[in-house]
Amino acid sequence: MQSESNSNSGSESASQSVIPYVYADLNHTTVKYDGQLASQHVGNVAITPKWTDGTTGTTITLKPEWIIVDNDDSKVGTYTYHLNETGAEAILAMITRSNMRMSRMARAAVASALPNGDEIPSIAALMAMEGSVTIVQTDDANHLPVINAHDIVTTVGETKKLSDIIDSVSDAAHQPLDKSVVTSSDFANVDWNKPGVYTVTLTLTDPTSNQVITKTVTVTVKAATTDNTGNANSGQGTTEHLSTNGGNAGTVILPKTGSRNTTNNTAKIVYSNAATSTNKEQSQSSTLLPKTGEQQNSALAGVGAALLSMLGLFGISRRKRHDDKN
Repeated sequence: MQSESNSNSGSESASQSVIPYVYADLNHTTVKYDGQLASQHVGNVAITPKWTDGTTGTTITLKPEWIIVDNDDSKVGTYTYHLNETGAEAILAMITRSNMRMSRMARAAVASALPNGDEIPSIAALMAMEGSVTIVQTDDANHLPVINAHDIVTTVGETKKLSDIIDSVSDAAHQPLDKSVVTSSDFANVDWNKPGVYTVTLTLTDPTSNQVITKTVTVTVKAATTDNTGNANSGQGTTEHLSTNGGNAGTVILPKTGSRNTTNNTAKIVYSNAATSTNKEQSQSSTLLPKTGEQQNSALAGVGAALLSMLGLFGISRRKRHDDKN
């Protein structure tokens, strides 16, 4: 009878259902960018063995050498990590040793379940458990990329390039970057032929850290100024066109009126006839007074004075010879 009782007890034990092990995710951690690899941010990861009936085991702290981070990097993003084979074997050994109800003989005899019916997790399944480290953009200026740029003022018709606004660019590690990494979606909206004030947003996606920053600058397009004749005036004086009787067309650049700089307050003549360019270039070096004809009148006055002097000397000479004869 005792033999039958033991037999029935063994049958009931063998037919006892196995309680599944709960394969839970590992820790999910979020950190700000600081230039370090994701693997350095995994930290103190711990797992607590657990089964579906609510049974739990002793909490186990994972060692860094038990963990692998896929595509480990320091850039902004999410990185997945999991146990390597060494780590999974260590976890399995701890789970079996922590069950005090399991004798040494029972450990050798049981392959898939503990004496209390708890499932023994497999190494492959333990290695499949995943955790993650998410690196997000920082607000620390020491770890952010930089765009140095300035506002610009220009006149209608004068087109600028995006690089004309940018002074320098550097990554999160303070290393210089090419200006071409900076983009702007609204720079194309600047109308260089229409006066106005345009806001331009510059965007940099740092290739070193994957962090994105923006900077706003202003582009001011001013209308060109004009003189009384309606010609564009750049502040160097007005320009008029002429043609001489000899058919040599030219341009007279008149000085600015009211200018205090008398050194540059001279008129210049620029001729367009290449055949007479040598003589005309010589005439350009002469200074013309703003009142026309004054240089010619001065020359005639000098000739007249010379003639009068010669006539006076001639009269004195004749008078002296006449007195000598008498």
